[in-house]
Amino acid sequence: MAIKLALLKSGEEVISEITEMITEKQVVVGYYFANPCRAILTTPEIQVDESQSLDKKPVSIKLLPWLPLADEEKIPVVADWVISIVEPQPKLKDLYTKACENYEKRKSQSDSSADKGSTSNTDRGSSE
Repeated sequence: MAIKLALLKSGEEVISEITEMITEKQVVVGYYFANPCRAILTTPEIQVDESQSLDKKPVSIKLLPWLPLADEEKIPVVADWVISIVEPQPKLKDLYTKACENYEKRKSQSDSSADKGSTSNTDRGSSE
């Protein structure tokens, strides 16, 4: 598959490059989500007081990493947890593509700086 938007049982909408997890008998048992992000649609608050102006504020989309603490880029998801997989709107797809490109740039920059001998704290939050 390509970049798709998945609705999960949890109610989360996840945009990702999705591929099928297939058994030897050609049965789909799950999906692999590569670089998944939660897509969150934020809408303005509705004004209850009639004296306040009814200015229409635009809705916005937030993309947040899905399972940000995972060390894997391809996350397996069982088919039971996926309600639907659809084509995302073009603007959402573009936003996701740009976010992935920016992530890859930052990742390559941090990898190259690590190769030059810079140190980083990789204790993963231990309290020692």
